[in-house]
Amino acid sequence: MKPNLLNQETSLKEMIGEYQQPAIAVSGGVDSVTLAMYVSRQRQEKIAVFHAVSAAVPKSATNRVRELFDNSSLFDLKIIDAGEFKNDSYLKNPDNRCYYCKYSLYGTIKSYWSGEVLSGTNFDDLSDYRPGLMAASKFEVKHPFVEAFITKAYIRELARGLGLPEVSALPAQPCLASRFATGVPIEPKRLEIVEDIEKSLSRILGPTDLRCRLRDAEFFFEISAERLRRLTQGELSQVELIGRSAATLLKVGFSGIRTYQRGSMSIRVSAEGV
Repeated sequence: MKPNLLNQETSLKEMIGEYQQPAIAVSGGVDSVTLAMYVSRQRQEKIAVFHAVSAAVPKSATNRVRELFDNSSLFDLKIIDAGEFKNDSYLKNPDNRCYYCKYSLYGTIKSYWSGEVLSGTNFDDLSDYRPGLMAASKFEVKHPFVEAFITKAYIRELARGLGLPEVSALPAQPCLASRFATGVPIEPKRLEIVEDIEKSLSRILGPTDLRCRLRDAEFFFEISAERLRRLTQGELSQVELIGRSAATLLKVGFSGIRTYQRGSMSIRVSAEGV
């Protein structure tokens, strides 16, 4: 391991050791899962883990959380409803939708927990527009990976060191609401359809970055550039068939396949051409 990474991990260990009563907000993705496992390993005590279930949380993420943390002597798993679907501001899907989501999440966790709440936000995330971090600050949520300057790549390395090779290889998996363009209302039934579409695509394409993106009058698929290059004619036909079938369910037109672009449904990101 490179010396600078050793320094970063030393900082991370020191921070984790200084917390009085930490609990981890775990989405089911590589960052938060790795953080929970790492905190448990360092502190050698039972760690509280909070996981919110809603229509916007992929079922695969919830299943992963249950598999890793439920019925374990090392963790106290608490499944909660953060309540974001009761918030009209969230449902309207403004460009700061994540603020309302995280405000609901951390507010709910703090109603159960008096100690520190930790998130898996990493140093790379600071380069994006992250209104959820503003909500986190209101509840004094800690971000140990950010404070230790730890990037996504290093988190994957930590996951492998913790004996979590499958977790380390997980593609990014933001909430399903991120598939909706800014201003398109968040509807539970449509979220369920989008999740089912992506599952069908994953069965054809295997592990890769892919999204079903929804606008007012159209939807389209985004697939990683690397996987697009390897797409066979047979796979292309299957993907297009899924798109045509899904058009009836989503009640908008299918406009084809594009190269995956992180955050492409955000007005703010799209305007900046990122």
